[in-house]
Amino acid sequence: MKDLIKKCINGDRLAQKELYLQHCDLLMKIAWRYTKDIDHAQDVVQDAFVRIFHALDSFDESKAPLVTWMKTICIREAIGFLRKHKKFNWTDELSENLLSTDEELMAGEWDTEEILLRIESLSDEHKTILMLYYFDELSHKEIAALLNIKEVSSRSRLLRAREILKIRWKVAFIF
Repeated sequence: MKDLIKKCINGDRLAQKELYLQHCDLLMKIAWRYTKDIDHAQDVVQDAFVRIFHALDSFDESKAPLVTWMKTICIREAIGFLRKHKKFNWTDELSENLLSTDEELMAGEWDTEEILLRIESLSDEHKTILMLYYFDELSHKEIAALLNIKEVSSRSRLLRAREILKIRWKVAFIF
């Protein structure tokens, strides 16, 4: 992998194509999860790869594996896309009543596909934080930095998303 990265840094188009082909599907899934539109997801992935190739010389494998670094760039591009296209508007409010408990909900009778459909019913703000936390495994500190909100707001919105799913869909689940 180190050899492939060096070749990409040196502008080797075949190496860049190989890196692209190795990771394109994964990044496309991530981009689509946020944009829910194939054309927009393709735009996000294209922009992510442009950033990846420009920043590849600053990649430090001692800090994170390459795939993790690439996923982070793709997630940031997707969030940037949503902001740019006014898909959501982050305001930093605090809901104290939602911070009372962080009990884990138990998987009920729902299969994965049904749960994902329920998650899609959430507002973009709640859905995005839920996906960043559970699917992309970012901490609340990382989410707050990425979305330019307070860490407590990330926690609050995650709890609110879980609460909405529990009340609206009688879904007692979540990871």
